[in-house]
Amino acid sequence: MGLFSKQKIKAGETLSIYYNPRRVFLMLINDTESTIFISEDPTRIKELGIPLYPFEIIVFDKGDGDKAEGPFYVYSDQEVEIRIYEGVV
Repeated sequence: MGLFSKQKIKAGETLSIYYNPRRVFLMLINDTESTIFISEDPTRIKELGIPLYPFEIIVFDKGDGDKAEGPFYVYSDQEVEIRIYEGVV
């Protein structure tokens, strides 16, 4: 089953994508013109996180050996909108 959501993140705030043991696939789409940062560590997201540049997509897939169940934290210096697609079993 797939779950889809669209989330706004205010400038300087962090979005938490909580742990879900049933999640086998997670896709994040940066739907803005600002860079966002994704990390499993909530304390230094911008410094150590993966940058996701404007209009890029990142996929975490358990089938490829990724840790798709999370948790993940998303941060931006600007107000942004991201799209989240989760595959769960």
